[in-house]
Amino acid sequence: CTFIPFNYDEVSGELTIGERKGQYPGMLRDRTFNIVWVTRINNIEFDPDMKPHATLSYDGNPVVVKNTER
Repeated sequence: CTFIPFNYDEVSGELTIGERKGQYPGMLRDRTFNIVWVTRINNIEFDPDMKPHATLSYDGNPVVVKNTER
């Protein structure tokens, strides 16, 4: 079992994907996260074919991305 914390800071407009906790046999070590910024104004519905606003490579270490759609 693993846990990856996600935290969004409304003031700074930053999304932090925190350090991965835990591991298991066969676990993916590296992941790609596609980020879509949703606001009250753009109110986007889920669409798997939508182009993400940001793409992050994640290896288990903390990563921060700035919301450029604010």
